[in-house]
Amino acid sequence: RDNLTNIKRATNVRKIGSVFIQYTSRRGFSVSGNYGNFQTDQQAGYIVIDDSIRLALVNETYGLSSSYSWKTKTNRNSISLTLNHQTFKDVNEFHQVSLVDNVNLTGNLSYRITIKPKNLSLRVGTNYYNFQMINGVNQRFGGTLGVGYKTGNKKLTLSGKTSWNKSLWDGEDDGYVLRISGRAGYNLTKKQQVSFNVSWLNRASKVNKPLNELRAGLRYGITF
Repeated sequence: RDNLTNIKRATNVRKIGSVFIQYTSRRGFSVSGNYGNFQTDQQAGYIVIDDSIRLALVNETYGLSSSYSWKTKTNRNSISLTLNHQTFKDVNEFHQVSLVDNVNLTGNLSYRITIKPKNLSLRVGTNYYNFQMINGVNQRFGGTLGVGYKTGNKKLTLSGKTSWNKSLWDGEDDGYVLRISGRAGYNLTKKQQVSFNVSWLNRASKVNKPLNELRAGLRYGITF
């Protein structure tokens, strides 16, 4: 809460609540759940504000994650599932039409294997995305493929990932979204690292503006 001295035109009140529960077994299985609630409310200060322009929003999140991992003599394996539900709503009862009324549903299922003798890791996954807005519903579903490699002395690290998602808008075809990224990192010394990353995004949309974007970055880090 701000405006403790009551000299501002309005007082902003924020209420935050969250719960996180996790269970992990000795056999490699784990499950966790979380809940979060973030509320923002604007109240009148020394000047009364019209209720129709009062800021009153609620952001509520539910999440569930589970994973199972196991080992062999040469490999490490893991399967993970993540589900999330988020709502973002305008709760000002004086608005004739809600300013914000969003519902976001996401789900991810992935499998990862690490081949220890070759310092190689592979990851494959599938995902679903559903974003409901006042003006429409956007859905995406597709898959992801990733690979990672470390040299024997672990100085050089290489990784790459690609994902492809089919897009729908109100149930109609809306093209696709393709992402390709790569990263190379090298440890110069025990305390110095340098890395280079590049990513390409191609969004072929019929509803939104198509996008073709290439990004690259070079980073140097030192630990004291």
